Amino acid sequence: MVNDEPPLGLRCAVSGASNPEEFQGIVLPWDQSTVSFDFTAIEYGDPARNQTFFRMEGYDDYWLSGGNPGFARYPNLPPGSYKLLLKAANSNGDRMDEPKVLEIVILPPWWKTWWFRTAAIFLVALFTYGIYRYRLAQMERLQQMRNQIAEDLHDEVGSTVTGIRMFADMLKMELGQDRPDLVPRLERIGGSASKIMGSMRDIVWAINPATDRLVDLAGRMRDAAAACEAAGLSYQFSAPSIPELLRINPKVKHNLLLIFKEALSNALKYSEATHVEMSLQVEGKQLTLALRDNGKGFDLETVRRGNGLYNMKKRAAAMKAEFSLESRQDYGTAVVVAVKM
Repeated sequence: MVNDEPPLGLRCAVSGASNPEEFQGIVLPWDQSTVSFDFTAIEYGDPARNQTFFRMEGYDDYWLSGGNPGFARYPNLPPGSYKLLLKAANSNGDRMDEPKVLEIVILPPWWKTWWFRTAAIFLVALFTYGIYRYRLAQMERLQQMRNQIAEDLHDEVGSTVTGIRMFADMLKMELGQDRPDLVPRLERIGGSASKIMGSMRDIVWAINPATDRLVDLAGRMRDAAAACEAAGLSYQFSAPSIPELLRINPKVKHNLLLIFKEALSNALKYSEATHVEMSLQVEGKQLTLALRDNGKGFDLETVRRGNGLYNMKKRAAAMKAEFSLESRQDYGTAVVVAVKM
């Protein structure tokens, strides 16, 4: 019996016989995995005392008594290969030396077959590779866009601002004698143009993919720190143990540079310091920027909060960094920014 129904059309998987008494093996699909068997021990000395025993190899751990006539039922056999072993014993208890064997194979559903799993693994790998190629193409397009923007800013905006400064200098030279009242205004125009050029150079540097390494940021900060020397201050800039090829997010790179320049500018303008220490270091997955001066310091509770402090905090928040500002009168000021890489 298969699924408690007569096995209509069932044939032996080994011999091809259609008579169940001649079966050596059967193959069943996964949804017809409930099988039952009737068997009888034939010995005429004392038939009432004959016995049968069975065991499903691959399912049963030991032999079971089936009675006489015998009956065995296995509901919902898992997919796999089995052997039904049958033995009989007569009234004297003498058993058969070799059991009768019926091989049974329960086929797995299609989604558990090796070919389906192989195909699924292949499709997943193909899909993953497709996503990787797509993201790689997106990154390449973004890199090209950043390059183009950097070139346009440098060529178009840079040349325009440079022209404004040149015109301001020329007008100052031509009108300086006749209109001395215009000189301060022209100097402000030239100064503003220079400031714009400096900001634009920082922007071009920040969006240029060629400067996305952490060592590039350290070099840019080291160049900016040289302003201490021009202002008559001693200084020290350290960037120890920075891996040569370690790359940094462009947003983090830009914000860190601007925070550094703002903190350095405040130290040069307002601290009355004689020495400034600056450091950029990597510890695990954390990047820490620190700037300390030995100036006059200030009281954090009473000082007027300007745009500089607000901008530094805003930029730190934009890159989800920890920002701290410590200052005491006559003990200097310390600015520390820690961000996850």
